[in-house]
Amino acid sequence: MNKGFYLAATAMLIHERRLNSVSQNLANIKTQGYKKEEMIVGTFNEVLSYRLDSQGKTLIGSTENLQAVSEIAHYFDQASITSTQNPLDFAIMGEGFFEVNSNGQSLYTRNGSFKIDNEGYLTMQTGQRVQGQNGDIFINHDRFVVNDYGMIYDENGTYIDRLRLVSTEDYSSLTKEPTGLFSSAVPLETIETQILQGSIEGSNVDMTEELTKMMEIQRNFQSVANALKLIDRLNERAANEIAKL
Repeated sequence: MNKGFYLAATAMLIHERRLNSVSQNLANIKTQGYKKEEMIVGTFNEVLSYRLDSQGKTLIGSTENLQAVSEIAHYFDQASITSTQNPLDFAIMGEGFFEVNSNGQSLYTRNGSFKIDNEGYLTMQTGQRVQGQNGDIFINHDRFVVNDYGMIYDENGTYIDRLRLVSTEDYSSLTKEPTGLFSSAVPLETIETQILQGSIEGSNVDMTEELTKMMEIQRNFQSVANALKLIDRLNERAANEIAKL
């Protein structure tokens, strides 16, 4: 009976985590450059084995095949691109990320909605400085042109810098930060890909798909909750019957 109780309780926790993930996607459906996430579920044994092996340890003992969150996967397929006519908006065509500097740390994003800060540097709306081949990109005004290869020229045609665009063959190496940007333990490689100035990439979240998932999760959650109540009543009845003996 305890096994059924733990299985049902674990399932409820899993559904709660899945619902949080779907809610996160829906909340960012209009966030520029947002990449949808999805919770991957495995058995507790699989997750435990992976975590121990990755640290060079040996797994000892065993447990029931309870479900556990294996990882949060992100889907990096390209979203729709919209023309804004804003010279400070950029969209990447194909693979790759913009690299930005956040307090000395390299972070990566598909959100190309930039601005010029008070010191004349090209930054994200949240202040991280956009990186070029020569480091922080200093422009000082919005009268500039970026060609398809990311090369930046001022109004007189003078070369300023080139946007640093990077990518990786292993997207699982990317970790999502609380800011929504991605980090990597291994620096990403510079690539050449097409840039569109005056355009912005949207979110790759499909509202219909996420709402369908949400309804499915809620139904499953309710079913497990009912099963948990039944198990609890059976445990209570068993305890009362034993007491009578």
